[in-house]
Amino acid sequence: MYIWWYGWYLGLTRRFDESLEVMKRAQEFDPLSHLIGFGVGAIYFWSGQSERAIDQLQRVVELNPNFRLAYSYLAEAYLEKGDFASAIATFDNAPIALNDPISLSAAAYVYAKAGDRHKALKILNELEKQSSQEYAPAVHIAQIYVGLGDNEQAFAWLEKACDERSVWLIWLGVDPTFNPLRSNPRFEDLLRRVGLPQSFDN
Repeated sequence: MYIWWYGWYLGLTRRFDESLEVMKRAQEFDPLSHLIGFGVGAIYFWSGQSERAIDQLQRVVELNPNFRLAYSYLAEAYLEKGDFASAIATFDNAPIALNDPISLSAAAYVYAKAGDRHKALKILNELEKQSSQEYAPAVHIAQIYVGLGDNEQAFAWLEKACDERSVWLIWLGVDPTFNPLRSNPRFEDLLRRVGLPQSFDN
């Protein structure tokens, strides 16, 4: 049952109401799918419905405690709500080893936004070292710089992601992480080059 892929597509193009309808229809066929449940939570998160995102993503990590990306989205949903303590606790109490670049970058972003620059910079330095030796997604390193308030470095890493044709760029149009960059014409240009709608008003 791949209907949920269509739901993802609608979400990435910011057709959030349609996306939720499709995802919930997919849930009727497979109510225990953590991937579909995550999709619902992600769309709530992208559309600014933090409370609903938190409720949904909590159910997802209960269903699959090893689903790392769900912890990242859950922590970031808490950030959007302004609950920094719960955002940090999501990573501190996660029953998984945060040893992959995507989880680590999300943790660093959360620490940065919550004011713990020391932890954020420690993770950032490690990921930048990794990026010179092995693959570390440039989009996620850019995310950390956004959390630290360094927009110039964030744009530099997003440009690197474009050069690498990173698959993670498809989330650029909906991820609230990058909201601080959206008023900059360079961000509009990045969206155009990736082939995404160039404004939240579209």
